[in-house]
Amino acid sequence: MIGDNSGMKTSIAFLLAGVLVGTAAAQTNRNDNLGNLLRAGVEAFAGNSQQGQTSLDQVTANWNETARTAARQMFEKYGAPQEVTTNRLIWHDNRPWKRTEVINQDLSHNFPSQHIDVLAQTLAIDVPVDRYGDLAAFDGSVSASRTAGEFTACCNREEHNLIALNLASDILSGRLTVPQARQRLADLVQQSDHGQRVSYASDVRFSLPVSNRTGDADRPAGQGWSDRNSQNSKSTQSSQGWPSRDNSSGSRNGPNNGSNNDNNQDWREIGR
Repeated sequence: MIGDNSGMKTSIAFLLAGVLVGTAAAQTNRNDNLGNLLRAGVEAFAGNSQQGQTSLDQVTANWNETARTAARQMFEKYGAPQEVTTNRLIWHDNRPWKRTEVINQDLSHNFPSQHIDVLAQTLAIDVPVDRYGDLAAFDGSVSASRTAGEFTACCNREEHNLIALNLASDILSGRLTVPQARQRLADLVQQSDHGQRVSYASDVRFSLPVSNRTGDADRPAGQGWSDRNSQNSKSTQSSQGWPSRDNSSGSRNGPNNGSNNDNNQDWREIGR
């Protein structure tokens, strides 16, 4: 009996070793294929759409489901990405966006409902610096970069990014308060997810600069710099008319009721 048990243990050990070797070989093969795709970069997506889809599936094979879905949707809408890495796909100048990034990450976000932020989309536009706090209070995944002149939303779907940025614009123009915009965001995302037509989810509802040449490089310290004048004219009024807080009677908790704060834009009724 002792000899039989010893032989059985030896057989099991060899079997497990064979399984581990086979698994390691398969993983090595997958890594080699992924490495070849990454070295090829965008060239791996060249050819017909089926070849591109195959490359996309290989690159995103180990991604989380939310990121894989976003990558597939962006590929179907905008074609092959311009940059490919292990955990990121990037499209440049896929209008209206300056940049679209699908990121394989587990960045949890619970507003307006629990989801993972994997799709970052950026517009080339200047936002008044003293309004950044309003953006943060509205949605932690909506942000602006003064230096680059960028306005970004990150969520799990493009429709949600559009809704968030359009409502952020309503805050900046004084049309909505932060609490009002947060409630609108919750309502419109729910409508969009249930298949209802939401105008704020279809496109950017405010004017954008003709080119991507936005941003504020500031000035070196000691060259006429001070806290008071460190912000140039772009911090007072953005490239499409959003006023700074100093030039607007609007506030985080109360809208600007002035008749001149629509910035000569064709504002549509929300949710129509």
